[in-house]
Amino acid sequence: MIDVTLSRAGIREIEEVEASLKTALGGTYLGMSLRRQEAVIHLIESASDADQLLAATTYATALAAIDPGQPPPSQRRALKRSLAQQALELADFTGLKQRAGAANSVVALRAEVETLARLVWQMAAAGGLTEQDDPAE
Repeated sequence: MIDVTLSRAGIREIEEVEASLKTALGGTYLGMSLRRQEAVIHLIESASDADQLLAATTYATALAAIDPGQPPPSQRRALKRSLAQQALELADFTGLKQRAGAANSVVALRAEVETLARLVWQMAAAGGLTEQDDPAE
């Protein structure tokens, strides 16, 4: 395994740069680890000098795209889960069932189906099962 060691400055979580590294390096990329002041990109043993340079430049580009004013990915996921859980606690499942049962037109039923779809999304988000944004927003 070949390691490309770079400055960690500005990176909070591997996830912030990993997608870019995977896309650029493909099967040459094995993974990444963070140390106190270093980011280490792990490449296959047969990685060329060009692969190593590509790893370094891709990392630098991805690092420059990180917005330090935004929370890191794990905090954004936790917030999304928390908001979805709160919405589920307020959901009126009994009312939804009654309205769907009483719907006398496709238009009325469509509204209840959309509500149900949103509830399913909230359950998936609350369980950490989706990375998709809220479809209602």
